Amino acid sequence: MKTVRFAFIGRGKIAPFHADVVEHLRHSIDIVVARKDSVNIDKFAKRYKVKQKLYGVDSFLKHCAGVGDAVDCILVCTPWDIT
Repeated sequence: MKTVRFAFIGRGKIAPFHADVVEHLRHSIDIVVARKDSVNIDKFAKRYKVKQKLYGVDSFLKHCAGVGDAVDCILVCTPWDIT
């Protein structure tokens, strides 16, 4: 089975639940994107062995434009009241 490369935008309360499923299915979380003032990004990145942390959606879009095929799937895990 092919490993699916995920990016998580946001580190809301639901993110760990989705990340646990990704991990259980033996896929990878390659990128996590959060606000510059996020207090959770480091803990999340360490727990799920995330390859790259980016700050702000703009930096994620620039990264993907430069790399081309950075990830296969994007999960948006921001709190519903700030989207």
